[in-house]
Amino acid sequence: MRALYKLISSFTDIPGWRTKRHIVVIESDDWGSIRMPSIESYNRLLAAGIRVDKCHYCTNDTVASTDDLELLFEVLTSVKDKNGNAAVITANSLVANPDFDRIKESGFQEYFSTLITDSIPKIRGCEHSLDLWKEGNEKGFFRLQSHGREHLNVLRWMHYLRNDYPETKIAFENGVYGISTTITSERRKSFLPALDYNNELEQLFCCNAVQDGLFQFNKLFGFYSKSFIAPNYVWGEAIEQTLKKNNVVY
Repeated sequence: MRALYKLISSFTDIPGWRTKRHIVVIESDDWGSIRMPSIESYNRLLAAGIRVDKCHYCTNDTVASTDDLELLFEVLTSVKDKNGNAAVITANSLVANPDFDRIKESGFQEYFSTLITDSIPKIRGCEHSLDLWKEGNEKGFFRLQSHGREHLNVLRWMHYLRNDYPETKIAFENGVYGISTTITSERRKSFLPALDYNNELEQLFCCNAVQDGLFQFNKLFGFYSKSFIAPNYVWGEAIEQTLKKNNVVY
């Protein structure tokens, strides 16, 4: 079966664009997602027995600071092609994160999100990060594209919060939703594949989230995203139809 799949894939590639040039494409996901908000949250989760030290995402995945971006841009602009163009990174961005305070105020009955323009500048060291995002995009070496609204399966996460799963709740109290299934003692599916749905209601929610995410992306950055990478690379045909209706072509 795998050999047949590879054969079919090879045939579908035949009409595609070809070149003899050697091209390096750099795509980077999860920009804007606040996976681990601070070292304080990390240490509290570790003290509670949640082995965030055993997950490289929990250990390293936080918002790039102004200093981080300046160093990245320095590296990108130090490498030029024969036409003098800098190296380019495609930064697939989320536009929102959960609003933990409002969710808690609702007694975990309603989901609320907060845009990255409201949350990221409040993080120590990230006050000017979004300004650098826009600067890098305008100069052409930090190309912003859509990765969705939030890197979170909202309905699944809210279900576990309402049903008092202890590690999910401890993580929530520390502003964290992305505790990997590899380190939790809870028997559950991952919260990270935002567009993983099982029925029509969940499908509708996911399609609406994609549409809202693309709308907010255009509103924040002033242009439509031409490409889209689904969080954790999970999506369905209904998502593709929604993307097509909202100016996404790749």
